[in-house]
Amino acid sequence: PRINFKHPGVRRVGVLMLPALLGVSVGQINLLLDTMLATFLQLGSISWLYYSDRLLELPLALFGIAIATVILPALSRDFSASEPGQFSAKLDWGIRMVLLFGLMCALTHAQKTGQGQIVDSAITDGSAYISSLLWMMRNTGQVQDELGQGWADWGSPWNNTYACSDGKFISICPLEPQFYADLMQRLGLTDNPVFASQWDQAQWPEGIKQLTALFLTKTRDQWCSELEGTDVCFGPVLNLTEAAQHPHNVARNTFITIDGVTQPAPAPKFSVTVPEVGAMPKTGQHTEEILASINDSN
Repeated sequence: PRINFKHPGVRRVGVLMLPALLGVSVGQINLLLDTMLATFLQLGSISWLYYSDRLLELPLALFGIAIATVILPALSRDFSASEPGQFSAKLDWGIRMVLLFGLMCALTHAQKTGQGQIVDSAITDGSAYISSLLWMMRNTGQVQDELGQGWADWGSPWNNTYACSDGKFISICPLEPQFYADLMQRLGLTDNPVFASQWDQAQWPEGIKQLTALFLTKTRDQWCSELEGTDVCFGPVLNLTEAAQHPHNVARNTFITIDGVTQPAPAPKFSVTVPEVGAMPKTGQHTEEILASINDSN
């Protein structure tokens, strides 16, 4: 096959590639020129140049590899859905999770043995480790490399998110057979052959179509009044304001408000140690106190 360079799509790809090619080329040309110049300098200049270049490339390599790991599907979905907040939150979560866990383990080890150690926290290692459940599901055939082929990656009708008549969404996941039977009964689908066998994958595409049409017949709040609080594993999809006001979260004090700003409360909760949550300090607020403490220690 030949590439038709006059095709509008091919031209558009070429135009979109120019900024990326320019960005990559600038870095490589800069390294080439610097290396050539360093050959005329004193011994060891090329080595210093090499390490400085590695340091310069560290942020790109670090985040580039992270995006290429298991969080890529979620990041791609949020980005394509124009959800920058969710995109940023998932990226931040992937970066911090393993580092925080490693710090706690290192502190525990230091308290017990009196010996410190280096916490080698790589985003790629952490991303792989926290995907252990996904790897187990993949190795047992529950999810596939292609999205939407298994029950856990939106391939089944009973583990999915559906739009309602008011443009809002609900989510269901009755994994256990008794919960699945309860949902079918409440939705009036007990005698529907499409839903007769929960694990009949051949019926899943049709099942998704039928449930999509069914949930569009009522608003999200109407479905909540019928299904919330039952054993059908149902829940409304809430925005941030609604999540803070949900009765369950209110009862557990999941969110707190400080200086008019609503935010998640510390978790997990302890029966004895109750954390104090204060306001975020302003820039420079404690400068004098910190400097005074340094002077006192010296």
